[in-house]
Amino acid sequence: MLPPKELSALIEAISNPAEKYWKGVLYGDFGKRKTTTALRCMNERALLQHTDRGWNVIFNHPDEFKVPENVMPIDYEGLAQTRALVEAIVENQEPFNNIDLFVVDTISQEQENYIDFLNDKFTIFGREKAIPRPEELKKDRTLKELEVTGLPDYHLVRNKMRPVIELLVRAPFNVMFLAHVRYPNFAEQAKGKIEKRPNITEAVWNVIARDATFIGFMEHSTREGFTIDFKPSKTVSAKSQIKSLTDQKIKADDLPKMLAEWQSN
Repeated sequence: MLPPKELSALIEAISNPAEKYWKGVLYGDFGKRKTTTALRCMNERALLQHTDRGWNVIFNHPDEFKVPENVMPIDYEGLAQTRALVEAIVENQEPFNNIDLFVVDTISQEQENYIDFLNDKFTIFGREKAIPRPEELKKDRTLKELEVTGLPDYHLVRNKMRPVIELLVRAPFNVMFLAHVRYPNFAEQAKGKIEKRPNITEAVWNVIARDATFIGFMEHSTREGFTIDFKPSKTVSAKSQIKSLTDQKIKADDLPKMLAEWQSN
């Protein structure tokens, strides 16, 4: 028989069925209602961490979105900020109290910010090595810890972005990652790679896609209006662990209700 201490540790590790949170990804071109659709998925209050002025679309819907009553917009200022926000939400500290949805708008631009950081502060030798610039190292000795061999952007993601993404994945509230779409280039199409996916590096994509509850591609047509495709195919990267969304293409306006029904059952 297991010792009481080990048995107790196993019991504490049993997943709590009451902690039913989703971690979603919505991606698509500009103007496909990613932000408004994501915010409509809140239960009571949402935090909108934005990287550009696209968040202003909330003012087009004054009856739905009120700042700061049910939407708290905040300028993205780095991954340390994200860590602090998660802690403030978990501890229900004002003014971040009662937030049940964290919207990352967009994860693709947050990645670009880090690639810019890499280019500004490191000397990159092809695709194999990156070393902190001497003048930057004098300002910040911690950059020495980021000296990498191999693919610089991959290691930057591994060392800096992955822990924060995983923190959001484990957080006791819903999270929506928004991203722009990446279309396959001519070289990829020539090799038969025709899948659309979020416009982020493979390293970031692997971290998010692995733990996402669902991944939906947003588009618009005159016939169907705004839709979200959760059906994976040769041309669309998508998935869903929620039965009602699996292999479905739905109207964007239906997503909030479907997520609320899943979470309440």
